Amino acid sequence: MTKYVVVKGTSGIGNRVFAVATGILYAQLSERQLVVDWRDGSYCNSGENLFFRYFDCPVAQSVEVLPLTDSIYPTVWTHRLHRSLGSLRQELGLKGYLDMSFDVSRLGYEEDILVLAAYTHKIHAMRPLFTGDARGLAKLTSPEILMSILRENLFFKR
Repeated sequence: MTKYVVVKGTSGIGNRVFAVATGILYAQLSERQLVVDWRDGSYCNSGENLFFRYFDCPVAQSVEVLPLTDSIYPTVWTHRLHRSLGSLRQELGLKGYLDMSFDVSRLGYEEDILVLAAYTHKIHAMRPLFTGDARGLAKLTSPEILMSILRENLFFKR
């Protein structure tokens, strides 16, 4: 069965791209399918997933592929995956993102869907995962890793 990493959009476009880069790398390391959800209305009120309007990303899919399941981490997203990060934070009175995102420094989550809520990249937190086939990443700086991920996986639509 396919397991997923869902990257929720927040903040500006640059912040969102950094979060997607984290999602791409985590999905590769954990053998999960990347899903990008930019339906939060920050740049468009139509409910459209704007990521796919502006970017081609062969490794990413939209939210329509997600199964109906209660197997979601963090559990705050259970039955709320359609919600935006900002609206859910406001409803629950949360200040940061810690309770709304999984820990990218570890693998082995059992849940079918992991939600990444971040306003920047988390490459530094992922360094403990740079072992085995990913050992070569340990020699690179975070900007070098980001550049490589984005150059190989994310393309502006024309």
